[in-house]
Amino acid sequence: MIDFVVFHAEIPGSADGTDYLSMVSRFFHSAEGFHPGCRKVLLTDMSTDAAILGGGVRIERRQIRTDELIYERLLSQQQYLQKHDASGGIVFMDADMLLNGTLDELFSRDFDVALTRRTSDEMPVNGGVIFVSQKNPRASLSFFDTFRKIFEERFSGAKRWNGDQQALAFLVENQPAMDFKLLLLPCEEYNYTPKNYYAEAVAGVLQTKKILHFKGLRKKYLEPFLRLKSGRAEPELSILVKEAGANSHVRKCVHSIYDHSPECYFEVLVADVPADEATREDLSTHFPNLLWTDGLGAARRAKGKRVLMLNTSQRFLGEKEAPVPLKGSS
Repeated sequence: MIDFVVFHAEIPGSADGTDYLSMVSRFFHSAEGFHPGCRKVLLTDMSTDAAILGGGVRIERRQIRTDELIYERLLSQQQYLQKHDASGGIVFMDADMLLNGTLDELFSRDFDVALTRRTSDEMPVNGGVIFVSQKNPRASLSFFDTFRKIFEERFSGAKRWNGDQQALAFLVENQPAMDFKLLLLPCEEYNYTPKNYYAEAVAGVLQTKKILHFKGLRKKYLEPFLRLKSGRAEPELSILVKEAGANSHVRKCVHSIYDHSPECYFEVLVADVPADEATREDLSTHFPNLLWTDGLGAARRAKGKRVLMLNTSQRFLGEKEAPVPLKGSS
């Protein structure tokens, strides 16, 4: 059984309008979907009202200094490790995440702690998710002890924000004498931030991502994504590609739609286009949700509240721009 552990503390005077506990609830729901019977834990302060999470979530409280919030998160995580023998593994998570796939394969690997790494010189290691295997509890505790000491000794001025990521980057880059096995995972799979979740969901890009991170301004997309994933959402826009054209024109037209994706849930239907088998296979591989239909059936299959018609000689540059015709086309 995996422990999914989220840290959250109410900040006095904060009024950004974000309902973090609702996000925590949605995360736990996503975790239960892929790991039924998992242990769900909230680490929080002494006063946060966590009733919205229901009786299936363990609440662990301690005094927390909200002016040192990121440092306090580390202390809460370390204390959790010291108190519990979670033999199935632990995942420490941010509230604005969703589990999007099973983690069984990951926890079958040989590691003590796994972190997610991204191609960023400024913050190469993200502190939003930490995987702890617990195959060797002493090694896991050693990692957190090393992590905390680096934080305190080198980045104590950033205890409210970002100090954890600076400390983790230092730990990874300098490789101090370690008695724990550290695994670095790509953010692209284990801590993925959707750029345009509508387009990526439609194209099937998100199917390969284990954890989705709706950080910053993307928090507003978390609930719509869940509606989309559950099948409760209908497309706002149907884009209908029609009229015969060279296979290369078909590919370029369809690719232009996903390259300049609308900021809404959309679908793409290709109708009356005699594309060869290779073209159909290529496009269906890149865009699994692409619909092929005949001209008469296209209108019936379109589910969007709005419909945009393109022929294969046009390119889509976004909803605010008129489709651009290919030079030499009529």
